[in-house]
Amino acid sequence: MKKITFGEKLIEIRKTKGFTQSDVANKCNISLRTIQRIESGTVTPRSYTVKVISESLGFDYFEAPANSKLNPSVKALQNIKLHLALFFKDLFNLKTNTFMKISILSLPFLITGLAFFLFHSKVTVQSAEHIPTIQKTNSDFEYLKNIRVVFTSELEFEDLFRIKEELKKEKISITYNKIIFDDDKRLKSIDCNVDWHNGASNSLIIEDLKSIKKGEQYGFYRNYDKNSKILCGSGLLPKIVVLDIGHGGIDSGSFSEELSEKQITLEIGNKVKDLLYSNPNMHIDISLTRTSDKYITLKNRIDYINSLQPHYIISLHLAESETENENGINLFNGSQTPFIKQSDSLLKQLKISFSNEFTINQVKSINSDILNKVNCPSALVEMGYLTNKKDIQLFKSEIGKSKIASAIFKTIKQLEK
Repeated sequence: MKKITFGEKLIEIRKTKGFTQSDVANKCNISLRTIQRIESGTVTPRSYTVKVISESLGFDYFEAPANSKLNPSVKALQNIKLHLALFFKDLFNLKTNTFMKISILSLPFLITGLAFFLFHSKVTVQSAEHIPTIQKTNSDFEYLKNIRVVFTSELEFEDLFRIKEELKKEKISITYNKIIFDDDKRLKSIDCNVDWHNGASNSLIIEDLKSIKKGEQYGFYRNYDKNSKILCGSGLLPKIVVLDIGHGGIDSGSFSEELSEKQITLEIGNKVKDLLYSNPNMHIDISLTRTSDKYITLKNRIDYINSLQPHYIISLHLAESETENENGINLFNGSQTPFIKQSDSLLKQLKISFSNEFTINQVKSINSDILNKVNCPSALVEMGYLTNKKDIQLFKSEIGKSKIASAIFKTIKQLEK
């Protein structure tokens, strides 16, 4: 199907609204001659001009036709390429962009960069940081997808269209009511509505993106885990903590008498989440890497954790020893994590939280994939020994498991400070 040009679309919208070319020029604060040349196809408008006219007349030139059969990611890619082409056209328009002149010596580098972009653009659309990876449910992987979009002052006009196209694939609609860019064409202010198409919707207004405090994120999110404290929302986004629940399914971990490591780690993880539910004013969301007795591969656990873009993770395990005397809490961080400083701070906080009620046995760095390969600070807690009678009695007691959960939750609460 032939793509309608912007000039043709402008004529269609203008006539539908009963506007003359002069009306459009006045409404958009653009010269009448420019409007005439756009409609005649004499010129290809710049991306900024497309934005101004689209906003002023209330239509979206990049909205795909209802019968379009293009894959959304392909359509998003086409939009980016279109804007890139418009950008380079502007770049060499010396009459209107004298500041952006490029010396002829830089042309080979420019062409090389453009070729590289076009070759890799499909990957860029699918993995750009503004749209997080969405983990989907399948037969052997129980996670439900989570969607989290963060608006920053680094976003450009093209990024907003890409976000819109990516969300369409999840049957989510976003309407940009008002967007303002700074002199560098970076997003300065945004007013938008999000329709989740499940009976819920949210609105978001950010007047000045550059005024957002360090460590805070603004945008909107959708959590498809029905047991989650917060299912959807907008504005200041909750900080995410992941509890990696050790073992599961065919992997029992350590075991003693009628107890197994996979059972105890899940019970304590759920108790930590219950503590969050009893503190509704905390702006934190806790996700578990498993919520039932299922075996999840290490790779899938790491992929899921990274897809959530959490502030940190705590991996829950139990220990065992060749002797019955060894007991207490072991705390570890990754020896090769790129977040060593933050992980050390997390480990120190865990030590403080546990030391009031428990014996701290070890605090050290280890070579662990779950700690080294996640894209955030991380720590692993061995919450006692299944080879020690005292610790076993602790795991058999609801009070004992609640004390362990409380110590972990104390650490999580520090994230709000």
